Amino acid sequence: MTNSNTTNSNLPPRGNRIADVVFLILITILALAVHGYHYGIEDEAIYLPAIKKYLDPSLYPFDSFFFLPQANLSVVPKLISLLAQITFLPLAWVVFIAHLLSLFLILAACLRLSRKCFDDAGAQWAAVVMVAALMTLPVAGTALYLVDQHLHQRSLATAAILWSLSELLDGRYYRAGAGLIIALLIHPMMGPFGVAFAAFLLWRSGKQLLAFCIIPLSLALLPFDLRAPSAAWHEAASICSHYYLLRWEWYEWIGIFAPLVLLTLFGYLARRNGLKELHRMSWRLAVFGLFFFVLAAVLTIPARFERAVPFEPMRAFHLVYLAMFMFAGGLMGRWVLKGRPGRWLILFAPLCVVMFLVQRQLFSASPHIEIPGIARKNDWLEAFDWIRQNTPRDAKFALDPNYLASPGLDYHVFRGLAERSMLADRIKDRAVQNTAPALVQIWFEQVKARERWKDFGSEDFRRLKKDFGANWVVVENRGAANPAAELDCPHRNEMVSVCKID
Repeated sequence: MTNSNTTNSNLPPRGNRIADVVFLILITILALAVHGYHYGIEDEAIYLPAIKKYLDPSLYPFDSFFFLPQANLSVVPKLISLLAQITFLPLAWVVFIAHLLSLFLILAACLRLSRKCFDDAGAQWAAVVMVAALMTLPVAGTALYLVDQHLHQRSLATAAILWSLSELLDGRYYRAGAGLIIALLIHPMMGPFGVAFAAFLLWRSGKQLLAFCIIPLSLALLPFDLRAPSAAWHEAASICSHYYLLRWEWYEWIGIFAPLVLLTLFGYLARRNGLKELHRMSWRLAVFGLFFFVLAAVLTIPARFERAVPFEPMRAFHLVYLAMFMFAGGLMGRWVLKGRPGRWLILFAPLCVVMFLVQRQLFSASPHIEIPGIARKNDWLEAFDWIRQNTPRDAKFALDPNYLASPGLDYHVFRGLAERSMLADRIKDRAVQNTAPALVQIWFEQVKARERWKDFGSEDFRRLKKDFGANWVVVENRGAANPAAELDCPHRNEMVSVCKID
């Protein structure tokens, strides 16, 4: 076994917890600098208004059923609201600190797991830095990142799963079980994949495990018909092309099989070099990924199983990708980097630069790191802030159902930032199909009523008030053709108008 203290003198020796924590904090700061941070974006359309609803039940009197059923499945929104109450910190600061903590916990769990798989400090820390450098890399066609640019339950659940796997490799089954239970409480969709891989890892016979992958094929022979029960449900499901394997692009299919091949290769190299746990983890992950690919093919390709597509079996590849890059970094650290700073710089600096530039392009209208309390120069966010401060709490807004994709918005969410009710959006509120299927018809009707949003005029807005109770509207300005020109608009800026429907 390589002596980590002599071959990698610039790295903290194993067992020095203070040095480990310092290094992990530095790498966390690096990850934040590379990938950025954004408050109130994407999936925070669900979780941020839920947190604010827990803090102030008077908010969102008309539309909380679009987000609360999903948010209630996780303990994190309630925990964040509790932290905001007991610390007396502004919620934005609590969310930012929790995001930093989630990054730190993921990297700490990667370090712990890498120490089970590699026998020298260079490989162990290279595994951690590789994950830190690639956090916002997409996972095949699943619409997931390895780690999001905002606080997400998935990040905390991932840290719990990785910690549990390291405990499992040590034979500490009760601790591993406790960690998996925590992952389930944090994220009930990602936690089961951690439990499933733990089962794969414990299976003794490799040949039996490979044969186990045939089981999903038997589902195709079942006579059950699980097709979508309504047009509304089908519309909500069809929005998510990543649900359906046959809609994936060709390069996304490469993203399915290339990791399985690489993990098989990693397992072979590990066996030749006496890295028993790395061999075991790599091979089992390859079989794990194959199993869920077969399951996804069975559940998403035949039309009669469409009702099962929201379970998203391909989300299992989130763990596959994370472990693959961690193992790739460890192997590079062991055989290429060898504790030489120049080689580390040559490998990781270009990766970090590329990932940074991609994030700046993706969120081009926002600061790279949205530090709480610092004003963001963005017309959409200025309008949302004006709404929060100047409109009644029982106001009900209508926006373009696809407003999240509007230029200049950078995926910032209306409910979480403006703190007002709104008619359903097409992109995020469709999740009601999974958590409250009986309400999907309401989502469908509200979205369909604004299908020609770009052609709306004052009479169309008044129809929304009559049919759905919307008494305010946020529209993009289009010069003399401003659709809200006949309405009373107490707030305008260069990009959007906030208007009252009289």
